[in-house]
Formats: sequence, structure tokens, C-alpha cells
Amino acid sequence: TVTRATLHNIDYIKEKDIRIKDFVWIHKAGEIIPEVLNVNLDKRTNQKPFKMIETCPVCGEKLIRKEGEADHFCVNLNCPGRNINQMVHFASRGAMDIEGLGEKVIYTLHEFGFLNQISDIYNLHKNQDELMTIPGFGEKKVQKLLEAIERSKDMPLDRVLFGLGIKHVGAKVSKMLVKQFETIENLMNATYEDLMAIHEIGEMIALSVVEYFHNEANKRHIEYLRELGLKMAFSKQEVVEHELNNKTVVLTGKLENYSRDQAASILESLGAKMSSSVSSKTDLVIAGSDAGSKLKKARDLGIKVIDENEFMKLVNNET
Repeated sequence: TVTRATLHNIDYIKEKDIRIKDFVWIHKAGEIIPEVLNVNLDKRTNQKPFKMIETCPVCGEKLIRKEGEADHFCVNLNCPGRNINQMVHFASRGAMDIEGLGEKVIYTLHEFGFLNQISDIYNLHKNQDELMTIPGFGEKKVQKLLEAIERSKDMPLDRVLFGLGIKHVGAKVSKMLVKQFETIENLMNATYEDLMAIHEIGEMIALSVVEYFHNEANKRHIEYLRELGLKMAFSKQEVVEHELNNKTVVLTGKLENYSRDQAASILESLGAKMSSSVSSKTDLVIAGSDAGSKLKKARDLGIKVIDENEFMKLVNNET
């Protein structure tokens, strides 16, 4: 049952003439993604057309929208809203996975002046005594947080790269870039042509990466993160001989004993190629609890499916 659908594209809103307080028809596009189909004009009275804001609601700077793109952006590098969201993304589970440094904690530490940019996270230990004076921050909580921050320094370069929040560079692209260039210096010096030569790297990603690393402030910040102890080189992982070598694998559903990232890392160490969707090229699907459409499609296509227990046996046979 669809209970909510979001609208992010101003052109789509204008095309469908969707107005504030309209009643709309929604459905699951492709049986997965909630989508607004159109407006129920029978219920329209005097609804007002939607007008996109022109300035950032946090810093007041003018928003920009690049040609050919749907989103509007605040480009003020000193915008507190941008910086807070960058830190939230950086500390998130898919990036540096800093336990205890969620959105609320980041907002609180920002309000008290301790966090203004990503590098500040790794200087929090210098303010340990002051942190314990913040309401809700006792000695135990602060100690656990600082330990989690220290552990995050062991995260591989692809996690660091993803955590930086470069536009169009997600977790999968980060892994591809790191495997190709191996060090942050090599990636910084990569040309548009170097990037376009990589399979699955398109024009938007290549332009975004080049633009990001041409910014001197970004390069200085990365160098400071290196000084703080973050990994800026790719550690090649030896792939063992295994039946999963060069096999395309899809994970779906919830696993009880592994996070999605942990399971993917194990599979990659066995030589598997991870995919987010099931197709005729998929060799194996690992299905946890609550597996949905991907499991059904795998069965319809006759693709081999194993559960978590079988996956654990597969792993334990190699350890």
C-alpha cells in the first residue's frame, strides 16, 4: 500500500500542474517506487500553484539550478545547512559508519560550536571535558563516541571518498574509482578523459569529480583529513579461489548476522561482482527475511537463490 510519494522535480510538478493542497492519484511505478500520477481535478477548488524558493532557507544565498538537472542547490561552501548535512552523510552507516554520531548529535554539537565541518569530527577528542557538560552527554556516551570516531579511521578509501559527498559519486562509483586510481592523489590528478575511459563512468560523474578536485579548498580539506589519520590509499584485497569468482550476486531482504555492507565485502573478497538488480545475467541471489520483488524475479528467471544459513556455510567453508 502506498502511503506517501514525494515530488522532487519542479518540471514534473509544472507538467502535471500539481498545486498546494491538491488531491492526487498515486501508485507504485514498476510495482516499487511511489509516484504521483496526476491531479484529481474534481476536488480542485482554489489551490495555489507551487513556486520554488529562490534562496537557501539556512544561509540566504541564491540557489542555482544547472542546465539539464532537476535539483536546486545552495553553492555557499560556508552554509551551515550544507556543512551539517555533509557531516551527517559522512558519519552515516554507508560511509564512515560512526556509531553514535547521528543527525541529532551532529546538530547538537554544531549548536555548541564543536562541529562545523567534517574534519572537526576528528578533533572532538580535544574537547572531551567540555563535551561531557552538554545535557545528555555523560562520560560513557562521550567515550563511546570518541572510540567510534577513532575506529572510523580504519575505513577504506572508497568509504572516505563516498563520505565526502561528491555529487553523483555514490558507494558503487566510489569503489570503482578507488580500484582504478588506488590513491587520492591519482584521483585528484585524473582528467575528464581518464574518468570517461572507465566503464560505467558517465559524463556527469566525470565532470563532477574533476570540478570537485579542482577546488583548492576541497584539496586542502582532504590533505588535513590525511594528517588526522584517514586512509587515502587503496589496500588491495587478495581474492581467494572460490566458486563465486566473477559471479554476479544480488543481496535482497534483511540479514540477521551481517549488515548489507559486511555481506557485500565478504562476497567481493570471494571474487563476486555485486549488483543491485536481478537480471538474466545474475548468477546468484542471497535472500534474507522480507525479500520482495527481487526474490520473485529471481525465481521467475530460474536463478539460484540461497538463504542466510546457506550463505554462512558458503563463507565458513572458506575461513
